[in-house]
Amino acid sequence: MSAPEGIHSHVKLPSLLIALNLLMQLHGSAQDLVDSEVVAENVPETAIASAVQAVAELGKSVVQGRYQVALERMNPKEKKRLAMQQGGLEAVEEKLKAVPAEMVKQGVRILSCKPQGKPLAYGVEPKMVVEEIGGKKVSRMKNSQWLIMVPTVTRFEVLHREDGQPAKWIEIESLGFQVAVSERDEADWTFIDGAGLTVGHLRTLYLTMPADIELPKLQKRQVQN
Repeated sequence: MSAPEGIHSHVKLPSLLIALNLLMQLHGSAQDLVDSEVVAENVPETAIASAVQAVAELGKSVVQGRYQVALERMNPKEKKRLAMQQGGLEAVEEKLKAVPAEMVKQGVRILSCKPQGKPLAYGVEPKMVVEEIGGKKVSRMKNSQWLIMVPTVTRFEVLHREDGQPAKWIEIESLGFQVAVSERDEADWTFIDGAGLTVGHLRTLYLTMPADIELPKLQKRQVQN
């Protein structure tokens, strides 16, 4: 069942990372990276499991109201764009401090946020490396980072008001995703929230991402108790 009409029209649902669609300035020889042949590699299952666990921990922090963690763990490229848009990191931090009060004002409270579903994994940020193959040193282009899209399910309550009727809490389930990115050998994950993210947006950040990828679906529905 879909959420009752009007519930979402006045509520600005909180994004885990307060993601915004901003303009990006591209630097460097992007086309050279796109056209270069990159060694094909599968993302290790250990890296995928690590990303899922990191998203779970991020969700716990947000549910507990620790929004500063969201800023600290934001993907550096997203953080830079957000800071440019908002007039610096201090301005972003001030907005984060206002989130709890704004949620109370709008009648929204997060109940849980957890990973759910099959992650999609990619290699990104190709770099030239020198490896020894058959006793010879060979230069090859290899992806230096893993990018993993982790589907999530978030449950929250919205205080629904109708004229002449007592206000009541309505529980909503929201399907979304987090984009987790880390250097391939570090498992130090940063995040881009999937709310409002498009393939084009993602490819401005990571130029070698396939143009035909399908992002996890976003969906909201009322929970029947």
